[in-house]
Amino acid sequence: MSDPKAILSVKERIEQRLANVAKSTTAPSSKRISTQGGVFTLPDGTKSPGPLNCIVLDYINTNSYYDTPYNATDIKPPACWAVGRILEEMRPDDSIENPVNGQCAGCPNNEFGSAGRGKACTNNVQLAIVPEEFNEDSDILTLKISPTGITPWSTYVRSLANAGVDVSQVVTSIAFKEGVSYPTLTFKNVGGNNRVDEAMAHAIQADTIMSNIMSAA
Repeated sequence: MSDPKAILSVKERIEQRLANVAKSTTAPSSKRISTQGGVFTLPDGTKSPGPLNCIVLDYINTNSYYDTPYNATDIKPPACWAVGRILEEMRPDDSIENPVNGQCAGCPNNEFGSAGRGKACTNNVQLAIVPEEFNEDSDILTLKISPTGITPWSTYVRSLANAGVDVSQVVTSIAFKEGVSYPTLTFKNVGGNNRVDEAMAHAIQADTIMSNIMSAA
């Protein structure tokens, strides 16, 4: 007859191992698409003016605050950062020893006007995508939406949700807004994704990449 204490011990060990997976393994690497200069630069160096048609597998919000000016020759990590899916629940990462505020909401660095007319803390959205014509070997790519693109992104995702559609169920065309000085992304639904089940085969890896997006940045 099995010893209940032994069974419990095994269960506890399994739970502990699962909880430590992120710490004991290397996170899947993300291959980032750059939008610098108003062009899409793919990980292999290919450049395109767009639009970029893709399937959005996952997305996450990131906040990052730097207490020193940007220096291209001496890049430092943010003094404070947060990653989250629910904006109202976002809070500084546990690694931040002396956060200015316990939550991102209400933090003075996350208020408009804390840096000129903008925010001292930069808000971004990170996307995990695969090309429209993806296959099982397709790399998951990441794309950062700058603050100027967050409103178009939010409007786009909300309009889909109001129609009962998840962003993964459509083909999204991502382009640069014309007539603006700073690269600003726009988003358009250009048709249904008839391969949702196949796309979701990448979902676990996409979720892991999103969860580790700041450490990989």
